[in-house]
Amino acid sequence: MLARRWGFDVTSVQAPLQLWHGTADDVVPMWLAEWVAGALPHAETRYIEDAGHLLMLDHMTEIVELLLESRAAGPVVGVAAAAG
Repeated sequence: MLARRWGFDVTSVQAPLQLWHGTADDVVPMWLAEWVAGALPHAETRYIEDAGHLLMLDHMTEIVELLLESRAAGPVVGVAAAAG
C-alpha cells in the first residue's frame, strides 16, 4: 500500500487475524495501520506504545502467547505490522 498495491481488496479478507503495529513505527505510518485495521472485517488490532517497525523482536513472547491463546477459539493469522 505504501510502495505498491497488494493485488487484492483488503476488505475481502474474511479470515480472523491479529494486526500488531508499533506507535513509533517510522516505516509504516499510523494512518495506514489504522486504515488497514478498519478495512479488515475480522481484525483484532493491537497498538504497542513506543514500539517501532520491528516490534516483534522486543515483543515476541507477548505476541506468541496471545496467538496461542487465540488458537483455542479457532485459526488465527498473525501479522506483525500493517504493511511492509
